[in-house]
Amino acid sequence: SKEDEDSDELDEDRDFVEITFEGVEYLEDEETSDIFTPSYSPVGQWTEDCENIIWANDSARINHESKKD
Repeated sequence: SKEDEDSDELDEDRDFVEITFEGVEYLEDEETSDIFTPSYSPVGQWTEDCENIIWANDSARINHESKKD
């Protein structure tokens, strides 16, 4: 179906949970463990123990470092 073809795009219907990591607010998709900024940019993913984030790219990590407490 047409809807399936668009599955790469971020679906605003996903269930995001607001989380705070090191004092910085993010959104987490609990189904995938993917983490996004409040404006839905991909940031990375939780490590298996959910203690740290595996950053999607350097800019996500640097942005976090600049904002954290």
